[in-house]
Amino acid sequence: MFRRKTFREIVAAIVLLALAAMACGPIGGGEGGPSITITAPPSGTVVQIGEEVQIVSTAAADKGIARVELLVNGQVVRTDTPPEGNPTTFSISQPWTPIVEGEVTISVVAYDTEGEASEPATITLRVEAAAALITPTPVEDVTGPGGCTLNASFVADVTVPDNTEFAPGESFVKTWRIRNSGTCDWGPGFKLVFIGGDAMDGPASVDVPPTAAGSTVDVSVNLTAPNTPGTYRGDWRMQSDQGLLFGTKVFVQIVVPEPTEEPTEEPTEEATPTPPTNLQANVQPDGTVQFTWEDATGEAEYQYEFAFTPGSGSPVASSSSLPADTTSWSPGVLGCGGNGSFTIIALAGDGSEIGRLTVNFNTPACPPTEQTWSHPIRILNSRRIYYLRLTGPGEIRVRAEWTDPGISLALIINGPGQVGYYARSDGTSPLEVAYTVTPADFAAGDTWRISIANFDGTRVEGTVEITYPSGSSTTPFVGSFVAQDGYGSATNLVVLNGPGEIAAEATWSGLPATLALIINGPGQVGYYARNDGTSPLSVNYTVTDADFAHGDTWRVSFTAFSTPDVEGNITLTYP
Repeated sequence: MFRRKTFREIVAAIVLLALAAMACGPIGGGEGGPSITITAPPSGTVVQIGEEVQIVSTAAADKGIARVELLVNGQVVRTDTPPEGNPTTFSISQPWTPIVEGEVTISVVAYDTEGEASEPATITLRVEAAAALITPTPVEDVTGPGGCTLNASFVADVTVPDNTEFAPGESFVKTWRIRNSGTCDWGPGFKLVFIGGDAMDGPASVDVPPTAAGSTVDVSVNLTAPNTPGTYRGDWRMQSDQGLLFGTKVFVQIVVPEPTEEPTEEPTEEATPTPPTNLQANVQPDGTVQFTWEDATGEAEYQYEFAFTPGSGSPVASSSSLPADTTSWSPGVLGCGGNGSFTIIALAGDGSEIGRLTVNFNTPACPPTEQTWSHPIRILNSRRIYYLRLTGPGEIRVRAEWTDPGISLALIINGPGQVGYYARSDGTSPLEVAYTVTPADFAAGDTWRISIANFDGTRVEGTVEITYPSGSSTTPFVGSFVAQDGYGSATNLVVLNGPGEIAAEATWSGLPATLALIINGPGQVGYYARNDGTSPLSVNYTVTDADFAHGDTWRVSFTAFSTPDVEGNITLTYP
C-alpha cells in the first residue's frame, strides 16, 4: 500500500528464483571453450534511473572459470572472479546502476584459466526516469503518559500487496511493518485495532509486541477472503494501552476475482506410452550424487530401486515411488570409495511396466589416512636388517643372492613373539628362508625383522627378495644389500596408501654417534631425502602423484658407516 513495488524488489525475487533453480544441479558449458548465459533480468525489461539492477549470469568452462566481465554498451564496467578457486560452473549476480535514460545493451563474457573468452551473452534494457512515490499524509502526534508523544507510520506491506487476488473463502495472513514514530515506547496492552471497512472474518484487534520509540515492528492479522467476487478493503489503526487511537491508519485491500469458465476440453487420442531414456549418474567431488533421465510418456508414476556399498561401512538400499513427470532423484552425499546402482521404472495407470533403465556409479576414492609406526631398532656390524610391518598372518619368504659364491651368510627371521629367531638359514648364494606367521604369532605384534648377517666380515653385495603380508600391490619387495665389517644398516619397509609425506625420527644410544636417515623409493636409483647427524635425527619427503606411480613400497634406512653397535627407537608417519 501507499506505493508501487519497485523494480529492485521484482528483480530480487527473480534472482532468488534463478539461484534456487541453479542450485538444483550444475549447468555445464559446451565442450572446449567457456560459455555464459544471462538468467535475469529478461531482455526488454524497463528499469529506472538510479535504481540498482542485478545482472545474473551462469558461466561454464571445462578448464575452470577465471573471471566474468560485465559490459554496458560495449564498455567493461565490472569484473568478478569466483570466491574460491576456478570452478567449472560459476553463477554470479553483478550490480549496475543506470544514470541516463534510453536503451542500453548489457553483455557478459566469461574467461577460463587459459584466457579463452566465451561468446558474449547479451540483453537490452530500457532505462526510464524514476516514478514518483505516493507519500502518505503525516498524522499529528497524540500526547501519551508523562508528556511523550504517540505516533505510528506505515513502512511496508510485508505480505499481501494491494489488490492481491484470493479465491473465495481462502485464508491468508496480512503483515504490515509499522514504525513507532513517536517518543513513547509501546509496551504491553498496545494493539492494532480494526476501525472500518471489510473485516474479512478478522479479529477486532491483535496485540503488538513491545516496540521502542524509533523502532519498527511487524504486525500480522489472520483474515479470510469473502465468498463473493469484488474488491475488499479493511482499515486498521494503532491503539495505546489507555485506549487512545493514534498514528497513520493502515489497510489491507484484496480482490476476489470473478469465476472463469473452464474451457471444454475436446477428447484427445491417448499417446502411446514410451519408456524413459538417457539415465545418467552425476557424481560430484564431495560425494553428492544426482540421477537424471528424460521423461517417459504415458506414465502414471515412477518406481526407483537404489543400492550403494561405501568404501567402509554397511551397504544401503531403498526403493520407493516418484510422481509422474519426475526427471531427477538424489540420495544426497554418499560415502567415499563406494559403488552402487540406480534403476528407474516407468509404470502405467494399471501398474504395468512401460520401461526401465539402470545405471552403475562409483563415488570418489577415499583420501589416504596417515599411518604411524613406532618400534625399537638396532644397527649391528656386518648386518643388513629389514623391518617389516605385517597386515596379518601369512608366510614370510626371503631369498638372497650375492656375487661371491664362496662366502656364507645367514638369513634370519625374528618376531615379537619370542626371544630367539623363528627361522634361520645359513649357506652360500643363493639362500632362502621362510616362516608362516600364525594368528597367535601375529597377535604378539605386527613388527617383524629380516637379518642378512655376514659373520666373515668380507664385503658382500647382492639382492634380496622379500614376500610377506604387506598390503602392497607390488609384492614382492626386491632390493640390493651390502654386508661387511665396519658397516651396518636397518631398513624399514613402508607400504603407502597414496601420495603424501613420509617422516621419520630416530633416537639412539651407542656408537657411532653420527648416523644417517635415508628415504628411498622405487622411482629412482639414489635417495629422495637424507639427513646425517646425532640423536635425535629426523628426515622427511613428500611423495608426489608421479612418485607414487612408480610403486607403493618405500624404504627408510637407519645406517652407520663405521663399526656400529646402536640401539634406539624410530617413529615413522606416512600416508
